[in-house]
Amino acid sequence: GKGPAAGIQTKREIALALSDLGDPRAVPLIKFFIELNDLKVACKLYDCGGANIEALDPETVENYMRGYRMSPVLRDMINGLVNVGTPEAREIVVDLWKKTLDANAKYGMAESYLYWPTRPALIMSALGRMGGDDVGALIEGQVCSNAEVNMRAKALNVGKTADLTEPCPDIGAGARALGRLKYAPAMEKMMEIVKRPEGIDFSVPNVDNESFFMDRKAVLQGLAFYGA
Repeated sequence: GKGPAAGIQTKREIALALSDLGDPRAVPLIKFFIELNDLKVACKLYDCGGANIEALDPETVENYMRGYRMSPVLRDMINGLVNVGTPEAREIVVDLWKKTLDANAKYGMAESYLYWPTRPALIMSALGRMGGDDVGALIEGQVCSNAEVNMRAKALNVGKTADLTEPCPDIGAGARALGRLKYAPAMEKMMEIVKRPEGIDFSVPNVDNESFFMDRKAVLQGLAFYGA
């Protein structure tokens, strides 16, 4: 083929091979795939289901591009940046996370999933491995108690689904990333969440009990990375 789609699979394999070697020449290639906004090219990498691209309306095009951004293609590229580990590679991942925070601010944490530039848990995991207290400050807000928020909404008789949606959908990824970073300011918050709540009977199955259980499990996994 001709144009930007020509050799796209070859370019992807070269980018991943270079990143496996830790070669910084992978970075501009990976940046190309992360910033890719051409549906014809994306469909060479991400299955668009044989759609007639020329006949698609703008909203459907964006839905397909969103699928690409959430696909394993981006997972491989972000992991490739971690492998390279240069300041330029780190800057790209940090920028992706800042775009995620912008989406959270614009759409609300519970509603922004469809607008994230790629999988947020994946970005946090990458940043946790790349290091830096500045990153810890950006991730810290992802660790909170889903159970407490849901119980408060029910107590106020708020019946809207959005109000009962977990506000920290990636608490586990956030806690593990902060643990890998050894980010001290987050430890106190995690220790508060991991305490066994009074008046909670974990032998009785219900949504609130399960939320408390999962919150505690998530932060325990994060605390383990801090060490003894």
